[in-house]
Amino acid sequence: MAAAEEVRSSAYAWAILDVALTTAAAIGLRSIGLPDPEMLYLLSIMVAAAWLGRGPSILAAALSVAAYDFFFVPPHHDFTVADSRYLLTFVMMFGVGIVISTLTIRLRRQRQEASAREERTAALYALSRDLGAAVDTAQIVAAGERHIPRALGTPEAALSAEQLRFIDAATRQVSFALERVQLVETSKAAALRARTEELRSALLSAVSHDLRTPLATIAGSLTTLRDEPDLPAPTRAELLDDAIDETERLERLVNNLLEMTRLQSGAALVKREWLPLEEIIGYARNRLEAALAGRTVRATLPADLPLIPVDPVLLGQVLVNLLENAVKYTPAGTPIDVDAEAQPGAVLLTVADRGPGFVAGDEERVFERFYRAGQQGSGGTGLGLAICRGIVEAHGGTIVADNRPGVGARFRIRLPIVGTPPAPPPSEEDHG
Repeated sequence: MAAAEEVRSSAYAWAILDVALTTAAAIGLRSIGLPDPEMLYLLSIMVAAAWLGRGPSILAAALSVAAYDFFFVPPHHDFTVADSRYLLTFVMMFGVGIVISTLTIRLRRQRQEASAREERTAALYALSRDLGAAVDTAQIVAAGERHIPRALGTPEAALSAEQLRFIDAATRQVSFALERVQLVETSKAAALRARTEELRSALLSAVSHDLRTPLATIAGSLTTLRDEPDLPAPTRAELLDDAIDETERLERLVNNLLEMTRLQSGAALVKREWLPLEEIIGYARNRLEAALAGRTVRATLPADLPLIPVDPVLLGQVLVNLLENAVKYTPAGTPIDVDAEAQPGAVLLTVADRGPGFVAGDEERVFERFYRAGQQGSGGTGLGLAICRGIVEAHGGTIVADNRPGVGARFRIRLPIVGTPPAPPPSEEDHG
């Protein structure tokens, strides 16, 4: 309020100064024969109306009449009017000044209202644009808070009809946007439920088929060993090997199912340790020793490869799945190549085989849950590569699949190096 009063006082002071300058100009021009100083005073009143407002312009009109009487009507320097004809001049001068002031203020107000309407229209357009791009309630609220107050300004009086219409239009747009977001969220929830049912059906199908086979083999081998105590030693050994192989296969299937469940629920926590990559490769090769029998896993690692901050169990599972995938889809006895290279802020790990490679379009689909390329006789639940992507992304990395130059498939894993590796332990020379 104090600021507003200060502005009004300043406007009245400018009105007084305006009349004083006009009077000084009229006195100066009188010396060169200016016949009608009234025109200068009317111009002064118009300027006050255009720039200072109604009250200051009325004050300027009154002061103009007084100054004209005092300086230009005989007797000069006196408010006495000897000739009554000047009274009509005074009335006309004041009346014309008021009319000019009113018209000027009206034009000024219309210009301000047009500018305000233009600003509100631009605000409505910007609000509509931002609401169209909003994808959640928080973004809608932010768009409303950003555009609506700016268009309304900060009135000290009641809202005008134009402002109320703007608020009505803006709130309608916000309401429509909220309804749209709610419908989208409802649609997403319905799609998620449908996808969940689809995954549940696929999982049940995988469990009923892929878990039943090793269980049947294990049960058959153990039943034969129990019921036929006089079997030859080679046959007994073969049955035991079959039971062990199927048990290991069953363990891998169950581990994949459990790992996918943990990844999907967000319960798979990455416990990072600084480790050399060859240690994790060795762990994976030991896990698959039987499956890799007759194959060569050629690991090519540079001597200056840095330590990597990873969860050894999770990343070990990635390598196990990739090596097992290579065993499934490549001819027996073909080698598997594991390479690594240091990159700025990361390590690139590549696992490549010498099989038939990917069919065009399968390079991305192989990471989908329950998808199996070349399903005939491949076995598995179709979760191994999906688990690989989930684990790698949990580490902040990426995994992509493509065909290697020449022949075979290739998986490339980029693992970021986060943090600072621990300092190496002091050597015996340091102690010496």
